[in-house]
Amino acid sequence: MPINKNLNQAPYFDDYDIEKQFYKVMFKPGFAVQARELTQLQTMLQNQVEQFGDNIFKEGSIVKGCNFTDLDDLEFVKINDGPAGFNPLSYITRTVTDNILGQDVELDYVYELVGGSTGLRATIIQASTGFQTRPPDLHTFYINYLNTGAAATQFQAGEQLTVNLYKFKVGTTTEVLSSVSDVLATDDGYATGISVSAGISTPHVGRSFGIEASPGIVFQKGHFIFASAQRLIVEKYSNSPDAKSVGYTVTETLINSLQDTSLFDNANGSKNENAPGADRLKLIPTLTVLATTAAKADSNFFTLVRYQNGNAIQVRNVSQYNVLGEELARRTYEESGNYILEKFPLQTDDRDGVVKLLVGTGTAYVKGYRVENSAERSFTIDQVATTENIQNQSVSHNYGNW
Repeated sequence: MPINKNLNQAPYFDDYDIEKQFYKVMFKPGFAVQARELTQLQTMLQNQVEQFGDNIFKEGSIVKGCNFTDLDDLEFVKINDGPAGFNPLSYITRTVTDNILGQDVELDYVYELVGGSTGLRATIIQASTGFQTRPPDLHTFYINYLNTGAAATQFQAGEQLTVNLYKFKVGTTTEVLSSVSDVLATDDGYATGISVSAGISTPHVGRSFGIEASPGIVFQKGHFIFASAQRLIVEKYSNSPDAKSVGYTVTETLINSLQDTSLFDNANGSKNENAPGADRLKLIPTLTVLATTAAKADSNFFTLVRYQNGNAIQVRNVSQYNVLGEELARRTYEESGNYILEKFPLQTDDRDGVVKLLVGTGTAYVKGYRVENSAERSFTIDQVATTENIQNQSVSHNYGNW
């Protein structure tokens, strides 16, 4: 599918129409070059790429990279609202380009929580925002504990926490600067730390579940888009995700030179140096989690990982082919039919009057398509609610040849 941005408006005027069957812009001497001609030139080429890509790859498919890693050892700690302007998203461990002695250097910014009474230390992996008045969704840090105390293994309710920032060279433990006590922010004047909330109806600490994706390329909106390394919390307050689906959603943004100074002309020594440049269309794929029912209903959402009962029952971490895949499946079915590579063990589970069929891991080819069960799935079996009596009915038996 193409992008949603309407570029056929000022100041771009991209009125490219595929039905006019124009495939080249033929520039001529003595004629001024129109801005829309330069834009349409890109649109024509992009349309060709999109037609080819749609034939080969399914919308939303991974082309390269984007390997998934389950973060099943995360723990959460809920945080009180804190002072005005406090944003927990500002304290996520990440890689930052920093200027040191006039040079841009990539650094790992590692944010660490330190408990005032327990002495526990924990690295902040991810964060989410909330409000004390809307339990259970308070401000939350998702963390990995670095040590254990003599009397406590988790932060206590109401404990004062301090955020420390450590800066390391990327991929090393070489500290660039000594630890800096952030105390929420360097200029807000607060020195009381963060008060951990016990919540109202839920615990203030516990287990969480997340997923991490490595950098890679995805095919979406007719483009081969770079996806940066990302972390996503799949279940905020449980380490057993159920009925959740993960995939990428793409944000479309137009960027000008005021928003990104690298778009000013960099032709050093020319009269046009530092002049404003053309705008750019920016496509940013973001790892997103939806309820499985919502993911199935959204035709624009391509599920890459699906969770049920705490397990990833479907993982699409390799390229998913479109028309090419259909042709390969057709030939496989014609040559080999349906067959099973690894059996799917079946068993039933009857709890509280609900009967479920549990289907274990297995692999098969159905109609030429690979069907893989990565983890145990459960299906509810409808109970027999009514019976019917049939009298004087003939029943035949076919015993075959004897």
